[in-house]
Amino acid sequence: MTGALDAQPDGPLIDGGQVNVPEFGFASTDGRWIVEGHGVDPDIVVENDPQSVIAGRDPQLERGVAEVLRLIAAHPRKLPARPAPKLGQHTEELLKELGYGPREISELKNERII
Repeated sequence: MTGALDAQPDGPLIDGGQVNVPEFGFASTDGRWIVEGHGVDPDIVVENDPQSVIAGRDPQLERGVAEVLRLIAAHPRKLPARPAPKLGQHTEELLKELGYGPREISELKNERII
């Protein structure tokens, strides 16, 4: 078997939550321990230096936002030509296309279904 780490509930907390502690690790087909203790490698490495954190900053978040803004600037998109329809704007039209008649649509309105 390859791939995964299993965590079992190890007891309830007073607030209704629970603690899950990793208990079982797996090895690759060649016998090496895998997954356990290694997360996903970041695309961009940013140090969370103590001075920034103490000052109330979040260097990782700041760098992530900077990257998103850079990508938006590098690949601008146009806004849609018209706004999205309002809730229920095309309901009657769609019901007619689905075969509902005026009487059925009126009944749905009277019953406050639409």
